[in-house]
Amino acid sequence: MGISAERNVLITTGDGITLDARILKVECSRAAILLVHGFGVDLHEEGTFDTLVERLADNCLSAMRFSFRGHGNSSGKQEEMTISGERLDLLAAYETMIKQLNPPYVIIAASFGAVSTLLELVMLRPKPTCLVLWNPVLDIDSVFIHPTTPWGHQNFGQKAFDFAAHSGHAVVDGVFRAGHLLFKEMLLYPGNLGVRHLQGIPTLILHGTADSYVPFASSKAVASLSNVWLVEISDSDHGFPEPDDEERAVSETVTWIDTLISGTDSNGHE
Repeated sequence: MGISAERNVLITTGDGITLDARILKVECSRAAILLVHGFGVDLHEEGTFDTLVERLADNCLSAMRFSFRGHGNSSGKQEEMTISGERLDLLAAYETMIKQLNPPYVIIAASFGAVSTLLELVMLRPKPTCLVLWNPVLDIDSVFIHPTTPWGHQNFGQKAFDFAAHSGHAVVDGVFRAGHLLFKEMLLYPGNLGVRHLQGIPTLILHGTADSYVPFASSKAVASLSNVWLVEISDSDHGFPEPDDEERAVSETVTWIDTLISGTDSNGHE
């Protein structure tokens, strides 16, 4: 099939941050996929992206993934990570992908990775052929500001905002230092980002109905859009932790991308 080994790449963002990235190019490549991880993890997405990259390659799909600033082996301090910074990271990664890999282009974003993806979507050229969102953060308010899930109640809300304002950062899950500027930025994006930014682009959303981090209802709210397909992973928690749930998420993702790009030419046009 002509699958080469995944190679390491360093990306420099517009504001000088160095991002750790990996590219897996297949000779039979029919599309290039950018994988965007969630909050507090890295380009492995707790191992799920490792599995996904292999499955994409098996289906003649090249892939690129990276760690956001302050995550994994990328530069930058955790407490200095912001939404605006992640938007710069996403843009730099996308521009690197289109220089290294051939179209059409697709983005798969998990959890908080959906925020920078959706906010930066209008700036991406060429436009992605389609999107896949896993357990996406679409409603920032219901996850972080006025949390409605157990994870949100434990780590965010007014108490965390006040602590970050006083100390400079709050500690999430006992590990990740979320800075005061990040908390302030969260107030700038009210409403459902999916409703505002997903108009027109084919989008597959996979979301566990028992997600204890990101409310399933926020994905359900955009399912009525004609360009959005919602797959409910019954009783699954955030990140599809059970092997069967992960397998379904990966399989549904690869099959859907395969179907979409089958009707797209080599320049990404339908």
